[in-house]
Amino acid sequence: AICAKARNSKEFFDYISSNIGTDTRLLLPRSSVAPETFSAHLKDAGYDVLDWIGYENQAKKVEPTSVSPDDVLLISSSSSAISWAENGLGTPNEVICMGSNTKNTILSLEHFKNCNVSVLEGPTTAYLTQWWNQNRRG
Repeated sequence: AICAKARNSKEFFDYISSNIGTDTRLLLPRSSVAPETFSAHLKDAGYDVLDWIGYENQAKKVEPTSVSPDDVLLISSSSSAISWAENGLGTPNEVICMGSNTKNTILSLEHFKNCNVSVLEGPTTAYLTQWWNQNRRG
């Protein structure tokens, strides 16, 4: 199992190609809505990749909740952004997301058109704290 501190698929690919030889078979479960581009990129680089849908990703209908313009919304995936929009949930001024694909999805959705969208520099609480200190502490 690999748990690299990668912010996106490019960094994850770089980690794999720097640390794992192409003679190692890679097992790559993914969600039902994940694109196959990462697997294809690994295969193009010479890896033997077995990828499959490991879990179904389905939006859940939820009741509206109060959202203040001063709140901060953390979205971890494209499917979460789509679900938020499909549920018609309120949006604060600030949205933080993980990864450039998630950011691109958010920016493509009319629901988030008035939001300032930032990408965390990494997938850890340290980067979330860094964002908070840079953007909320005054």
